[in-house]
Amino acid sequence: MIHRLMALAPVVFTGISFLTLPAAHAEDVKLPPTLTFTAYDTGTAGFNIAVAVGKMMKDKYGTDLRVLPAGNDVARLAPLRAGRALSSAMGSGTYFAQEGVFEFGVKEWGPQALQLLLSSVDCNAASLGVARDTGVTEIKHLKGRRIGFVVGSPALNQNSLAILAFAGLKQSDVKAVEFSSYGAMWKGLINNDTDAAFATTITGPARRAASSGRRSPTMTVPGGTACRRSDHSSSGMSRPAVPAYPRKSRSNSEIIRIRSLWLTGPSPPTRSTPSPRR
Repeated sequence: MIHRLMALAPVVFTGISFLTLPAAHAEDVKLPPTLTFTAYDTGTAGFNIAVAVGKMMKDKYGTDLRVLPAGNDVARLAPLRAGRALSSAMGSGTYFAQEGVFEFGVKEWGPQALQLLLSSVDCNAASLGVARDTGVTEIKHLKGRRIGFVVGSPALNQNSLAILAFAGLKQSDVKAVEFSSYGAMWKGLINNDTDAAFATTITGPARRAASSGRRSPTMTVPGGTACRRSDHSSSGMSRPAVPAYPRKSRSNSEIIRIRSLWLTGPSPPTRSTPSPRR
């Protein structure tokens, strides 16, 4: 990662193309005094991961990492496109931006040239967390219920619709409640403005909801396998409603979720990030 940052720093701060730069050695790394990343709201998993990366860079290279919290996919990528940030902690919204679809399928955006800078693989899951007081225990029970959606965040919204599809439900089968940001959506669940919201099992907002009066119960998906590693999590989303991908090194099935840092700019001739269609 540091080698990539060393190669990219001249691009961001002086405008020199990194395609012709020689490879940097660890002992030669000299990063700018400050770098800027974007992530979801303060306290979310992506924000916390970016902060952890920043601590490593400060300890080893003396570089301060500024993390800008943003409530949706568009807000996270806008600073990159404008040159005000180097990278963004993103998920599936990146692929939508690459393809220029959903919120990115407008003239102001279109397909974006994004490259993968760093990814981490962790054992957690993503699903719709549902308030316990609703009595919902299966996805099909969400019909007619209030589901949180975030304006400008296709990653959250399309994932929510995909979970609903497991029970044959569409957006028209639920009451869509729109929020301005990811954090606002989860505050809405705590405040009884919505019944369900999409999140991972390790994110701060879900943990706050778990400690409130509207804890998240277990939900199942037809044909899906429960994620058993997260049974010990305090998030309250004990068995997420998504299929698990087994790890051979563990006896229980687990959800393997990839979190990534992305950057924008011209793709190099080799090792560019592949399109999801390939």
